[in-house]
Amino acid sequence: MRDDTGALSVRPPTIEDVSALFALRAQMFRAMGAGDVASLQWQQRSELFEIPLHHPCAPPVEMY
Repeated sequence: MRDDTGALSVRPPTIEDVSALFALRAQMFRAMGAGDVASLQWQQRSELFEIPLHHPCAPPVEMY
């Protein structure tokens, strides 16, 4: 999307964007298999998607 000066404008992510990201991430981890998912650390996964641990949309760590 461009503004009236022709510069690209970037909107902040919405709750729907973050929810879609978590749904896609869950699908990817299911495709990898439970063993591989269990071997990944939450910190590594959050960095992979650049989602901070304290993000309000982040699922509880116990889910993994």
